[in-house]
Amino acid sequence: MTTLAKDRIKFLLLCFVYICWTCIPNSINVRYSIELGNARFQLSIIVGAIILLVIIPLVNRRLFKDRRLSILLVLFCFFSFLTSLAKLKGNSDLSLWETIDELLVFVLPILFVKSVLSIQNERYKQLFMYAMIVVGAVVAMQVFMLSLFGKWLGWQNSIVESRGFTTIGAATASADFVFMSFVVCYITAMKTKRKILFLFLALFLLSMIVMQTRSAILLTALFLIYAILKEKLSTKLKLIILGAVILIGIAVLYPSFLSNFISRVFVSNSDTFYSGIERKRLATVGLNVFFDNPLFGGGGGLILYRISRITYAPYYIGNSHNQWVALLAEHGIIGVVLFLLIVFTFLRKTEWNKYSKLAVAAVLLMLLLGFFFETFITTDIRMTTTFWGLVLCMKHYSTANESISRLRKQNALRYGYHSFSYSKAMVNSREAL
Repeated sequence: MTTLAKDRIKFLLLCFVYICWTCIPNSINVRYSIELGNARFQLSIIVGAIILLVIIPLVNRRLFKDRRLSILLVLFCFFSFLTSLAKLKGNSDLSLWETIDELLVFVLPILFVKSVLSIQNERYKQLFMYAMIVVGAVVAMQVFMLSLFGKWLGWQNSIVESRGFTTIGAATASADFVFMSFVVCYITAMKTKRKILFLFLALFLLSMIVMQTRSAILLTALFLIYAILKEKLSTKLKLIILGAVILIGIAVLYPSFLSNFISRVFVSNSDTFYSGIERKRLATVGLNVFFDNPLFGGGGGLILYRISRITYAPYYIGNSHNQWVALLAEHGIIGVVLFLLIVFTFLRKTEWNKYSKLAVAAVLLMLLLGFFFETFITTDIRMTTTFWGLVLCMKHYSTANESISRLRKQNALRYGYHSFSYSKAMVNSREAL
């Protein structure tokens, strides 16, 4: 089998995995899930695990070429298992399957990112970026279906007023996923100059505005400020004028948006379930668990499934809605350090160019701001696509430029001159394949 044929198979399989993780309704995920102990392995996790096991033989050693990343993943899983086994001793209501479930949620997206990056054909890699944008548009359209057409279709008010419950999850998870799609689309638009991508950018912005989610709007605003500062003066003026037109349009068509958003950001006692004072209480519970086990935490997945019993809440609580608190509570200081080292491993070999800098800024914004609003890497496979999607975008636009630069140097040595155009480099690369 040729390298191009392998890349085509990997591309199709990985697209299918991404669609399963983001676009399958939760009702289907639960209906066709497997329940073992207190853990429920949803359909999207099962499909993703099976397909990635099929892809690994196609990838061969390229997937595990980075030994540092492989060692860090093994250490993370080892300490999580070790701590969980210690916590399971004498607790008949707990199960090791809970730890396995969370470790799959943590490890599978990293293997997914490495699998996409292992595709050698740059055309298929770029096509995958477009696939991510299209999936983001599908999720954004779900928001409009709920918010704008829900009442016309006779749906329940509790669903219509949820501000954006999609196949990704509730409003915060959905809006942050749209933010990730916005970043990928923005960087791709700046690089390719395709006009249709600017329509997708407008769709993503409008869907985040409809959802009125604090984290996504703040992340988008900070990202755009950074992106505008990096552009040329003429581009800055165009973007500022475009932003002013959008804000004026929002003020005219949706006058209550600004007041509603300010109240959600600055009023701590919110009536919504996952906001304000409830988030603080969940964070306090998670930190108390961390202080009981500061080094290793309470065990992978155990806090996620036990938090309702820990808080004695009359309703089901899926997680602490704070990724840093969740990591500290379940994996302790060692888990947080290992996670940061994993992220640093991806950042370490990133070539600093115009496009990778934008993606790095988005990753850092997610770590420094987004992680305080939701759990993105340890709760649900659907939500992991938000953070690791940004990492994938960062590595793609870094390695693509890196491979082109390396190819230009090789051609310079071969032909004896140092100035090569992008098209000449790509022609020679195809001839080499």
